[in-house]
Amino acid sequence: MQNHPGILQRCAALLAALVLTTSAARAEAAEQLQFSPWVDGGIAAGAAGLWLGLTSAAPDPELLGRPRSSAPGGIDGWAPTHVRGAWLDASDTILVGSLALGSVLTLADGLRDENVVAHAVIFAEALLVNGMVTDSTKQLVLRQRPYSYAEGVDDAGDLHSFFSGHTSWTATASCAAARIFDLSGDLTTWERIGLYGGATALTAGVGVARVAGGMHFPTDVLVGGLVGASIGLAVPELHRPDGWIFGGGAVPGGGVQLSLATAL
Repeated sequence: MQNHPGILQRCAALLAALVLTTSAARAEAAEQLQFSPWVDGGIAAGAAGLWLGLTSAAPDPELLGRPRSSAPGGIDGWAPTHVRGAWLDASDTILVGSLALGSVLTLADGLRDENVVAHAVIFAEALLVNGMVTDSTKQLVLRQRPYSYAEGVDDAGDLHSFFSGHTSWTATASCAAARIFDLSGDLTTWERIGLYGGATALTAGVGVARVAGGMHFPTDVLVGGLVGASIGLAVPELHRPDGWIFGGGAVPGGGVQLSLATAL
């Protein structure tokens, strides 16, 4: 178990090398993704406001009543009720690696397309929306973590099992980077399979590690993966030239023409 982080780091380095090699060989950008300071600023401000508001209004766990005495059944019964540190180290490695690799891939592709600001804004916006949805849901649901059934509930963090933040953050970062990379380039079918397959593998890996580490139930990581992937794929879609928000296409010279006609 202690070798898992090292193995994961080597796999991440290999994946990064393959992705960057593919990026260098790609043809001219297929789509010039767009952003607007007004629209994206509003989305960011709204997400940040909701995030801060809902998390600051979270109830004191001491006022919630007695926690359940027995852990859930079904597939959630697979989760161990004790913490296993090696698995948690592995999950941290995957999360940090996904965020780092997604950031590097997004910025490198943006530099190649001469559209680095738009790529960075879209990637950061996806992460911000995911953070708001994930943390707000944790505060509203207040589900016990698996280990708390053996060790008890001592603080609010013990009640943040649903849904898995590690899984949702990994899914958002990897899927957003993959979608931005795909939309802005002319990829083959096999390149797309490798790209989205890698994002799926990272998400599945961190989910397995969080369950095996005693921090989450299987349903926590399944929902976290679905939510994170949905956000990671949807946010870049909204910034396509003919997408839901932008309808006018890029203005010659690098500017952005904003059209909300298709959104009204």
